[in-house]
Amino acid sequence: MNQQELDKLRLELSVKAKNGLDFIVAAIIVWSIISFIWTLSYSNYDKSVLTFIVGGPMLPLAFYYRKFLKPPGRLKAIPWSHLGCG
Repeated sequence: MNQQELDKLRLELSVKAKNGLDFIVAAIIVWSIISFIWTLSYSNYDKSVLTFIVGGPMLPLAFYYRKFLKPPGRLKAIPWSHLGCG
């Protein structure tokens, strides 16, 4: 098995396992709120504090979306999927 075939299988595993999708969805929500905050007419200090507060729920949102999206734990088609090759 050469490097190109291994890369192809690694990409396939990553797509099927939905790697990172939960953080992408959470980031879209958080950055949308941050963008909205910076369009408001508050002082820069207030905007910075609000940005800090809104950024806090990023990880809990990602964990929530992980439960909601239900990615497969292990793919049987690729035997080394449990080794973290994806």
